[in-house]
Amino acid sequence: MLHNCKVTRVVDADTFKGTVCLDFGVTIAVTVRLFDCDAWEVTGKDKKRGEEAKEYVEGLIGGANVIIDPHKQDSFGRWLCEVLIKGRSLNSILGEKGYLKSK
Repeated sequence: MLHNCKVTRVVDADTFKGTVCLDFGVTIAVTVRLFDCDAWEVTGKDKKRGEEAKEYVEGLIGGANVIIDPHKQDSFGRWLCEVLIKGRSLNSILGEKGYLKSK
């Protein structure tokens, strides 16, 4: 089921916080992690790549409304979601820009 989500804070390139409108004005705060995606971290040996990827995502979705398609929650309570921006998958966009680790 697709939901509108207002992005409130980008944590890193594959994780953000947002507010989801469920219906009738009922909203919930969620942490979203991209489903089946692993971007460079903002700490450790790949910090520079991770910070660059985070800045890119902030410019793309920071404060924006996106569409999320939740799959399940992970062990940290984050929702693993497909994220769409203007009909395009955020996973695909990050892959094209080289911001994802290879599997």
